[in-house]
Amino acid sequence: MSIYGAKWTEGATVEFASYTDVCKQIINETDRETLSHRRFPLRFIFSNSAEDIRNIINSVHCELGARVLNISEVLNNDEQWPTRDEICRLIKNTETDTVLIALSEYLRFLNDTDFSSFLYAISSIEKPNVRVFIPMLGLWERFYALFWKEFYRAKEWAPVWRISSAPNKHTKIYCLQFNTDNLDSKLEGSLPGCKLVKSVSEWFSTYLQTEVEKIIIVSKVLNMLSKNASSDNAVDFRLLQDQKQLLEEVYGLEVPIDYNENEKRYWTQLFHLISQQRRDFSNSFLKIVEYHFNVHDMSSLSLGKIVRLIEQASDFDIWLLAKTLPKVNKSNEYLNICLSSLDSFKQEKLISKLWFKIFSFKSEHLSQKTCDERRDILREITRAMSDPEELIPDLEKELSTLLNKLDKREVIKYLTGLTSYERELIIKLLLEVDSKDGIRDELMKLYPELKYYIDWESIKLSIDAPEWIIRYFTLYNFSKLQNKKHEEIDTILNKFNHNKESFSEWYIHLNLVLKLIEDKGREMSSGTLRYIWIDGLGAEWLPLIANLVEKSGKATITFKALARVSLPSTTKCNRYEYEKIADLDNFVHSQSSYKHPECLVKEIEIIEKIVDKILRYPEERIIVVSDHGFSFLCTKEHGSYKAFNFDAEHEGRVMFMEEGNDYIGDEYYMVWNIMDGTCKDIYKKALIALKHLSLNNKVPYREVHGGATPEEVIVPFLIIEKKKESDHGSIKKFEVKFDSTELSLRNPILRFKIIPKPDKVVAKIQGKELNVEAGSSPNEFTIRLTSYSTGKYVLNLYIDEGVYEQEISIYGGFKERELF
Repeated sequence: MSIYGAKWTEGATVEFASYTDVCKQIINETDRETLSHRRFPLRFIFSNSAEDIRNIINSVHCELGARVLNISEVLNNDEQWPTRDEICRLIKNTETDTVLIALSEYLRFLNDTDFSSFLYAISSIEKPNVRVFIPMLGLWERFYALFWKEFYRAKEWAPVWRISSAPNKHTKIYCLQFNTDNLDSKLEGSLPGCKLVKSVSEWFSTYLQTEVEKIIIVSKVLNMLSKNASSDNAVDFRLLQDQKQLLEEVYGLEVPIDYNENEKRYWTQLFHLISQQRRDFSNSFLKIVEYHFNVHDMSSLSLGKIVRLIEQASDFDIWLLAKTLPKVNKSNEYLNICLSSLDSFKQEKLISKLWFKIFSFKSEHLSQKTCDERRDILREITRAMSDPEELIPDLEKELSTLLNKLDKREVIKYLTGLTSYERELIIKLLLEVDSKDGIRDELMKLYPELKYYIDWESIKLSIDAPEWIIRYFTLYNFSKLQNKKHEEIDTILNKFNHNKESFSEWYIHLNLVLKLIEDKGREMSSGTLRYIWIDGLGAEWLPLIANLVEKSGKATITFKALARVSLPSTTKCNRYEYEKIADLDNFVHSQSSYKHPECLVKEIEIIEKIVDKILRYPEERIIVVSDHGFSFLCTKEHGSYKAFNFDAEHEGRVMFMEEGNDYIGDEYYMVWNIMDGTCKDIYKKALIALKHLSLNNKVPYREVHGGATPEEVIVPFLIIEKKKESDHGSIKKFEVKFDSTELSLRNPILRFKIIPKPDKVVAKIQGKELNVEAGSSPNEFTIRLTSYSTGKYVLNLYIDEGVYEQEISIYGGFKERELF
């Protein structure tokens, strides 16, 4: 026998320097005279190089004419695992020289016992004058230790040949020990040089393919058997227990998220996300997350941007935010605590956590920053996406418990002022606490709309109104807040509504709504214009509307006046041919009784929604008119009484008179000649109540209208102009967020954030430069306004090359403390 470039080794094996020497030996092998050569067909050829194996197969097939046979020939389906007997029969049925391939890939998945017994079985096959060449990729050490060194014929002859050259590549084989049903075959294309093996049949041909550096096995059968697999000098087996290991081992991407089996479906989604994006981000997990959320820098996300992400988030998105945001964005401490404590990643669960996590904090451990941050994010969420009213039962339970345990000042820490229950509670607390302890200011800060409602002091009318009317409505709004009729109201009514003459004297000097519509409509000659009729909008709502419009930053009120409606003060007598918003009127009429503070809170909420609706209209100018107001003071609870048994309508406020009826007015009612409005062609006269009483045999239980009190007959007339895009401020590249623009005189510290971090910030009020102090983070700033008295100021922030304008208010408590 001629051995080319070979040397004998222990156990009758032969070692070759290269695959070419092996091929020469195979082709020129002529000595078949020994008994072993003639009886036993197997020739094992070991190499650590898949390229050597491929070359040997090609050479023996082409030059020797040997048949190439893959053990997959025995498979009936792609995921069948061959039995030992099936492969033995395949060898026994061989009639010509054959190269049997993939046997090493079969042996890899056998346990030690089956490995050695199988080799004993096939090595005992006798097939005279037929050679079966079996290329073996790697496996030499295991082959020798478990089988060859103990094989009884190992020293008789040399059917085992080894190539000693080093492997060209060390192939990594990843066996996935988890469910792979959702792993898309497209993942194969996301990793150059990576092969996805989906079945047993694919596995038996994979090593014959070139340029395979990594193999990912998703075959259920192979992964089940992979516990038997071991690494050698040709292949490196890695058993991956979860998607995190897959991402880190295969993609080389460090994922800073702890794996949780209960979250495996999110890991599958993450794997798909990364497999599709990874090549663009230089193995940066954070960059992949930022790209997914379409943000530039997770570490400096504003609260508003985070809420927008939550608004559009799937369960997976929230999971990803919960796992990443707390690690990179340290500025939102409360949000991070809530995200980190989630055990369910549905949007509603996160929102619930943001509402209720705070109740697990003891009051003494709650910082003002944490409370403010919670309020800020819940305010953003409520504005953008979530109606919190469904949470009220649980919220009431938590707050009721605190009210029984804590001082009222401590309870305030847990309030947001965003739900109707909290707003009602704020009003109740306002009426209970001492005016000297400062709690009222804190409560008003939580419910700014309530402060706007009573803010007659800031109202500057375009047409002056008598001072007593402003005083009357100041008293009326405070009375409604307190649910208690202020005694001065009756004093004013007894003077100005003493009888028809005193009423007429002030009434006719106010502009009639219809007259203002005519005059102002004529002036609105350019630009788009829309008229809006808000049914039931009395003058009491003017401060709230004015503040809401101005605070929105989207519009300004260029004309505001108090106007009179036509008498009687009913919709029937004051109809307009304009778009009608009836929400307020519908609510009042739907109530069986006036309830404090529920009705006030609901009415404020209705006004908020109406203003928001108006600001969304596309027209440049909006003219707002109304047909009447309401009075809560006409109810029995507030001392109203029945004065007569007239057949009056509108719950005793007005009675239209038939021809021939003759009444003489007095201090309780007047006979009014109907001269204008939509009733003038229907009725001639009406009896109208001058004070808070009933003209019939019923005393109302809810708010009413139709009478002649100021709150029924005086309504706001407004012209709202939208701000153009350029009016919103010249800063486009910075976002400025103030903790609050309403500061207490006792602690006038203005805190704000600028995102991204500016190079330069200069602050001025009325041309005077202020000291801007850096905060705890690069985006936070503080200005101390200790030298300023109460009032409103315009703050100009010069940020880099732009300027940002913001109105700041400094207040010293309630201006009208005696009203409490």
